[in-house]
This record gives sequence, C-alpha cells and structure tokens, in this order.
Amino acid sequence: MHNILRRWETEGDANPRITSLSSTICWYNVICSNCDNLVSKKGVHWFCTTHAKITNPKFRFSLNALIADTTSETGICLSDEVSQKLCGFSCSEIIAQVGSENRKTIPNVFDETMNKTKVFYLQLMRNSKPKRLTYVAIDIQSDTPTPIPPTPATPSSTPPPASTPPSTVRTETKIGKRLQYDDPDVVNLPTPSKRPRTEE
Repeated sequence: MHNILRRWETEGDANPRITSLSSTICWYNVICSNCDNLVSKKGVHWFCTTHAKITNPKFRFSLNALIADTTSETGICLSDEVSQKLCGFSCSEIIAQVGSENRKTIPNVFDETMNKTKVFYLQLMRNSKPKRLTYVAIDIQSDTPTPIPPTPATPSSTPPPASTPPSTVRTETKIGKRLQYDDPDVVNLPTPSKRPRTEE
C-alpha cells in the first residue's frame, strides 16, 4: 500500500459516517498461520496450498463499508484492525460465539457502529486504477477528541538569583586637624600692645 493519502474527518457539517457494511464473498477470511495465504476447508480441516494441513489457522475480518457525508459517499475496505475497533472484538472471538459456518451474514455486533460520525484514515490500495480508486481504512477514531490533561509545571533545578539589596549612598566625612610647627629660623617678635590714646 502507498502512504496515507487522505484523512476524511469531520469538517463543519460533513459528518462522515458508515451507512452500510458488506462483504465480497464472506465477512472473514481464514489465513495460514505460517505464510498468511488463504486456506480452504475440506471436511473439518483447513488446508494451505503451501503448508498442507493447518491446525491453528488465523481469522481476519473481510468487510467493505459505504461512507457518506453531507456532500458525497464512497465505498472503502476495512482493515482487520479497523473492524476490531468498530465492534470491540477480534474475528476469532466472534467466530467462537457464532461459529464459522455462517460466513455470509455479518454479525449484528456491528449494528451499533452504523451512522455514527467517525474520523477515517484512508490509504490508496495497490490495485487501484486511475478511473477507479480503491481505499482501505487503516485507522478510525471517534470524532470527539480526547482532552489532553494539563502538564504539571516542573520546578526548575536552577535556584533563582539572589536579590540585590538597594544601593546605599555613603557620605564620606573627612576629619582633619591643622598642625602648626615653629620654625627655628624665624624669630617671632612680640606683638606690640596698643596704648590708649591720650588727649592733649
């Protein structure tokens, strides 16, 4: 198969949904557990063209679906995985309940999936032709997205930077004392005293 070609999902009022299920020959295939080839039943035993008698064959869904929305409709094939998602059971589990004889009637376990809006992931099949494209659904999901729980915040391992205290303006006060020394070479004369003025 090629890579995923398109995703058919709900856009506005499109609401894609399965309106009917069908099968080409039968609603399941019996596969050889050794080579994945189809096996045939002879009497009560299953036989593979390569490995002869098979004691434990594998059972896989083989269903087609008609998908419709408000604009158009198209037929697709459903992979075994998608069929299991639709009904909630494996093919082997259903055969264990209803038996393997009635291969034409699709089990009513699929009835609950009809007309429910889904999100389809489609691939283009190898046998497609330019004028007749064939798709297979490789995944299917509910159209209601699953809410994602919020992720708890992880505490940081790096400690926060230390807060810087506000800068303090320091006023520098200089205290000085004036010293006076006597010069030995200078003779200090006594200061003359002032005489009182006499009137003549």
